[in-house]
Amino acid sequence: MNRPSLLGAVVAIALVILPAPPAAQEGKKLKVAGTVVDAACFMMHPDAAMLPSHKDCGEACLARGVPLAIISEADGQMYFAADGNGRLTRFHQKRVTAEGIAVRKKDPLELKMPVDDGKEMTVTVRGGYNVLTIQSLAEAPRK
Repeated sequence: MNRPSLLGAVVAIALVILPAPPAAQEGKKLKVAGTVVDAACFMMHPDAAMLPSHKDCGEACLARGVPLAIISEADGQMYFAADGNGRLTRFHQKRVTAEGIAVRKKDPLELKMPVDDGKEMTVTVRGGYNVLTIQSLAEAPRK
C-alpha cells in the first residue's frame, strides 16, 4: 500500500472508531411570558420570590451577582438570559414577554452569592436549565 492510500485507510478507520464530537445544541425559537426574578431566591422559595414584596431582597441578590431569570407562566420553567443580567435588570419583578432562541443545557449550574462576613451560599441546579438568547424583550401588563 502506498503512503496516500495508507493515510486514507487510517483516516477512514479513525472516523469509524473515534466518537464524533458532540454536536452543538440546537435551539428553538420561543416566546416566553413571565416574571423576571432573581434565580437563587426563586429556587429556594419560589412563591415568595414572585411577590412584589420580595423586590428589595431580589435587588440585594442581584447586586451580589445572582443571575436573573424569566419564570414562564406557561410551564414554570426558568429561562436565563444568554447575555447575562444586562437586559433583564430593569425588568426585575416585572412581567415581560421575550422572544428568542432557547437551548436546554444539561450540565449542572451553580449559583454562588456572597452572604455575611465573607461567607458564600451556593444553589445548584441539577437536571438541566434553559438559556434564552433574547431577540426581543418588553414589559407586559400584569395578569
